[in-house]
Amino acid sequence: MARKAARKHVLLRCTVLAAIALLLCTAAEPVPQDNRLADQSILGVEKFQESADAYDKTEHGKQLYQEAIQLLKDSSFQINQRVFIKQQSSLARSFLSDELQKQKGILPTALRLVTQGFMSFFTATPAPAPRSTSASGDDESTRESAMATKRHRNPMIARAMELLETAGFEHENDDALFTLANIHFHGQYKAKRDLAQAFDMYAELADRSGNATAQQMVGFMYSTGLGDVVERDEAKAVLYTTFAAWGNSTAAELTMGYKYMLGIGTKKSCQDSVVFYKRAADKAHAKFLSGPPLGRTMPPLKGRLMDGEGGTYGAGASGPGNPPKEPPARDIKDYIEFHRFIAESDSPQTRDANYQLGIIYYTGNAASTTIPRDYQKAGKYLRKVADMFYSSKTHTHEEGQQAGFTAALLGKMYWRGEGYEVDEEQALKWFKKGVALDNAMAYNALGTMYMRGAAGLPVDHARAIEYFKKAADQKHSDAMVNMGLIYLNDPKFHLQAYQMFHDAAIMQNFQAIYHLGEMYYHGLGVTKKCDEAARYFKYVAERGDWDDILFPNSFEAYEAGDVEYAAIGYLQAAERGYEIGQSNFAWIVDRELPTSHFLSVLTSPSRSAGAAIAESALTSLGSPSRLLEMALVYWTRSANQGDVDARVKMGDYYFSGIGTAVDYKKATACYQVAAEVESSAMAMWNLGWMHENGVGVAK
Repeated sequence: MARKAARKHVLLRCTVLAAIALLLCTAAEPVPQDNRLADQSILGVEKFQESADAYDKTEHGKQLYQEAIQLLKDSSFQINQRVFIKQQSSLARSFLSDELQKQKGILPTALRLVTQGFMSFFTATPAPAPRSTSASGDDESTRESAMATKRHRNPMIARAMELLETAGFEHENDDALFTLANIHFHGQYKAKRDLAQAFDMYAELADRSGNATAQQMVGFMYSTGLGDVVERDEAKAVLYTTFAAWGNSTAAELTMGYKYMLGIGTKKSCQDSVVFYKRAADKAHAKFLSGPPLGRTMPPLKGRLMDGEGGTYGAGASGPGNPPKEPPARDIKDYIEFHRFIAESDSPQTRDANYQLGIIYYTGNAASTTIPRDYQKAGKYLRKVADMFYSSKTHTHEEGQQAGFTAALLGKMYWRGEGYEVDEEQALKWFKKGVALDNAMAYNALGTMYMRGAAGLPVDHARAIEYFKKAADQKHSDAMVNMGLIYLNDPKFHLQAYQMFHDAAIMQNFQAIYHLGEMYYHGLGVTKKCDEAARYFKYVAERGDWDDILFPNSFEAYEAGDVEYAAIGYLQAAERGYEIGQSNFAWIVDRELPTSHFLSVLTSPSRSAGAAIAESALTSLGSPSRLLEMALVYWTRSANQGDVDARVKMGDYYFSGIGTAVDYKKATACYQVAAEVESSAMAMWNLGWMHENGVGVAK
């Protein structure tokens, strides 16, 4: 009724306007010689009629979209629920362990389990046979039921997808089409993933409305050829992604920055690369400053999948130099449980255990992996540390340092409302306690309070600078940034500003790295250097990705056994230039499509090696040969961004002819760089074996 009333209102206004126009024209020409005025009036009414119809179409599309969204919300499925084979996939990976390599009949059986499970999960429930009836309404109902079954086995989700399709195509509702494309691409709400449908919808949306995210997705699929939906075409990939980047898509800006940096699908151009990276970095830096006092908490560190197994080649053989002393990521639960046991005991290490737990829960970073941040738990453990310190009459120097940091961190939590209600007075109290213990974080925080006039303090820049200097003298990176910003205000002190930012950047300070990029980009106190500016902006844009859930979702999927979804997520990150995304995608392919490490165990009396590989669940994303080619590409890109194990993997692929032809010279070159420049023990062993046996090098 509301739509009809609105339509009548529009038509009435159109008619009145047309009548007024006709009267004015008649007054100017009392005796018209032809019917042109009448024709013009009729044409005007028709135009207004078309406008009213378009309005009605748009409103109906919105209504269908809202109805579909409500159905999705009311369904028993969540948006992130997907169909995958956890048990079979995990079982297959367990069969690929070192202990079972020599049992030749097991691996093909494992891969067959994956395939059978995959097919059973994605086979649609057969549509009910049409009933014999003469009523056309029943026939139509039966056809609709059959169509719904094809869309989804759950009738509510199927109906929602039908409404989205009608709203998206017939009524040109962009939100509906975008939602439906995402359902098909990600397999949301346990819908069957359909990359072809997703591509068609993204392409329709990109061409119809210039939606930047849709353009970016079309560019991604042209760049990777994912699922063999379209043939790889870097020219089209660059075209669509460029439009998306200028449409403010951060993912597209990162992608184009990386493509121009390396010359992927386009000419290598630092000038173009730095423009896109700066756009993304500017947004990330603004996001940081928009957070609570002292800046937004950085996103958790991104995890490497291979760290859960001690590295790409296992503990002791991965990475440069000596193996790390910290506990492996897979032991983090035991590590936390051990400290929790000590924290609740009367052990002399109780205070230190509480401190370690407080830091772990506050930062969410531990043992090369991440855990969910829990500010309540962090506050509980840190408060215990502070209470134990202030209730004791004697303290060691180490205990005083620990208590000073604890006090400063508690003040920060009160100021920012992390685990406690925001309370500037409490924050000030704890900062003063930290300052009394000569803590750098407390000096910097108290200086910031004086700079802003927080907690009832007067604005006092001189005193703020005094505290900043004390903290900077202790190499506190945030204080060094604050001093750098003060120096940056006066061109005479740009060199000092650069030094402050440079020293803070060594400690991976987010703001310092951004301002270094700005100085190199604009030539402030230093010579303009495009490559340096682009490198710094790239780091800032990738590290400050608060709004992107690609990495956590992909990691969660991999841990749950959904390797297909994880592979797609990491492939998207890889295309944007994330080194960890590149190595993680290559690692998944390397594990799920057994490579040189497993080729000797692939055969069985009834199956060839090639047939066994082809049964992997990842083949839905491309042919085995194509996926192995992609793995080599991303190992290479990861190696060029500093991953030493990826460099060794390149050598393995060239040595065994995986994803490429056998090339001992390239294999030797990869091993030599990894051994002599990056100190890889595995590369040294490989070179030693090659020289011992005269393979690819002189014996």
